[in-house]
Amino acid sequence: MRSDGKMETNFLILEWSDGWREVIRVSSIKGFLRYYVIQRMENVGRLVLDKVEGYPELLIIERKPRDLSKIVLYGMNKAYRVNLRRKERFGDKVELSGHEEVEDSGEIKKEFVNALRKRGYDPNALLSLKDDELKERLKELGNEINLYPSVDPRDAFDFMKLLLEELVKSKS
Repeated sequence: MRSDGKMETNFLILEWSDGWREVIRVSSIKGFLRYYVIQRMENVGRLVLDKVEGYPELLIIERKPRDLSKIVLYGMNKAYRVNLRRKERFGDKVELSGHEEVEDSGEIKKEFVNALRKRGYDPNALLSLKDDELKERLKELGNEINLYPSVDPRDAFDFMKLLLEELVKSKS
């Protein structure tokens, strides 16, 4: 919780080796604990986040869990490269795990800015649009940079709106 009493909200960006990205809103987290894939009949990815209070948060990754390549905690300036090199057997299941912290180069924000320029969009003008029109424009931009919502469609919209607000704030 922030000093003003509001919950701290960050965004988790998941990147796959094929360029696909998903965004998930996460609240009150301290950091990333681990990512692992359980192999049985099918592969299931599990991402564990350290919460500010209470138990860690477990997120299930269903899309190509073995191909997840990078995890970015946007708002915390942290990124992790996934490398599933460690292999452990537990009865009938095999668990693959491994990651390393890497520099968050702000790649997604740079791609977003390039997509804005390519389409000739002004961040101030976009923020002045009505929500329906803004959602449509941000969906186009998201498609261009391969950024999609993981679970809640509002997460991608809110993340890109945050990027717009940051751009406007940095220019003032």
